[in-house]
Amino acid sequence: MRLSLGIRGKSTFICQSAILIMQLSTEEQDNVTSIRVLVVDDQKDVLQVMQLILARQHNYCVETAFSGKQALEKAETFSPDVVVSDISMPEMDGCELMTQLREKSNLSPFKSIALSGYGGYHEEMTRAAGYDVHLMKPVDYNNLKTIIDQLAQENVSVAE
Repeated sequence: MRLSLGIRGKSTFICQSAILIMQLSTEEQDNVTSIRVLVVDDQKDVLQVMQLILARQHNYCVETAFSGKQALEKAETFSPDVVVSDISMPEMDGCELMTQLREKSNLSPFKSIALSGYGGYHEEMTRAAGYDVHLMKPVDYNNLKTIIDQLAQENVSVAE
């Protein structure tokens, strides 16, 4: 896409957007762990990057949702071990999503991680909504992996 801006159109900006199409090879599918992660974010490019990193580099079974409503629907069939959700989303924010997920009696027990650009009050808000962990953006994916592994292990211990 070309976009001319500036005085009398003298500045030209070229914007390029890559679309990631993710399909795991048979070998990659064999290496997928049993940890099921539902990632929720209203920015589809963020979802694609997180899915790519969590599935390909960290071998999780990943499902994505681009809204709170879609996450509620997918959670019922996907049965996540861990939900990773952005907080600032239109229509239904991450806190409302978590409140509704925690109220669903038909879901298997799960752990949750809130992602936010803010600390302080947002951290208190996410804990009150039922999140187990609050992380600040930008996300350190190695730290996220460590936390997902710990939460999934805690979830297994509680279920036993």
